[in-house]
This record gives sequence, C-alpha cells and structure tokens, in this order.
Amino acid sequence: MLEQSDVLILTKPFVRADHEFVRGFVYLSEDAITTRIEEVDPSWSFSVNRIEHLDGNAVCHATLIIKGVARDGIGMQVILEKAGEPSKGAATDALKRCARLFGIGRYLLNAPKENEFNKWLAELGK
Repeated sequence: MLEQSDVLILTKPFVRADHEFVRGFVYLSEDAITTRIEEVDPSWSFSVNRIEHLDGNAVCHATLIIKGVARDGIGMQVILEKAGEPSKGAATDALKRCARLFGIGRYLLNAPKENEFNKWLAELGK
C-alpha cells in the first residue's frame, strides 16, 4: 500500500537533466520515471494489456502497479512508414501516463515554454 511518504517521493520535482523538450513541450525521460518508481517500490510492475493499430496510430492499454496500487493508462504513437517502433513508443507513452496518475511529473502540466523553464523549475524546487 502506498503511504504518504511514498507519494511525497513520487511527486517531487525532477532535476533539470531529467527533462527533455520536443516541439516545445516538456517531458520526463523514461529512465528518470522508472528510477523514481524504484525508489518507492523496487518490485513495481508494468503490464501491456493490449496494443491496437487504429487510424494510423499504435494504441497501448497498460497497467502500472506500485506497492500493490494499480493505475491504467493509454499511450499512443503515430505509425509512419519506415519510422521506429510505434508499438514500443506507445507502450513508453502509456508508462509515462500511468506514472502521472501516481503524481509523477504532474507538475509539468503547468510548465512554461522552454526559454522560461529553468527559472520556473528552480522556483518550484524551493
């Protein structure tokens, strides 16, 4: 069972190096997220329940379990000819979305654009 001390660890802001920007939006790296989860529950689990290809997208339905508490999420990635692994990308997106349901990185929903981000993150960490 998750305790308040676990929630405090899961929800605390990450260091700047754990953030990345794609097309102006800020994201956390998968490695940063899984490392944070392992701080709370070294035996956490992530299960891909189903992957579908719908309207040019790979859609992943998945479940993340931390200390016996489950959160379900859906991730998506566009399927392009000769481009990467859309099912894997959709699964990574689902992991990140499940993690946000535990509060991991939820503060990023209010994050400013990249040129203002460093100052904002520093203030958030105080």
